[in-house]
Amino acid sequence: MNQPLSYEVMVTVRADLVAAWEEYVPGHVADVLATGCFQSAVIERAAPGQYRCRYTVESQAVLDRYLAGYATAMRADASRRFPEGVEATRAVWAEWRRLAP
Repeated sequence: MNQPLSYEVMVTVRADLVAAWEEYVPGHVADVLATGCFQSAVIERAAPGQYRCRYTVESQAVLDRYLAGYATAMRADASRRFPEGVEATRAVWAEWRRLAP
């Protein structure tokens, strides 16, 4: 049985671009969700200029479908709008161990 994964995009935004990024990113995440590859998404902010978009995906196979079919266009759109001042890193997380009190 496949276990859901978290696909996380961590983003650092230059101070002068924060307002524009915060206006842009909800629509961008909605476009990613519209691909049908992800079950849900959460946008988190540690501080202005530090963000994490966390997507839940059903399996590695579905994530691979997103990466092969959609990721290049999604990243290119973000890069066109923010050609500098925005740095992103990505990671895939799988639940390793669940603990309860």
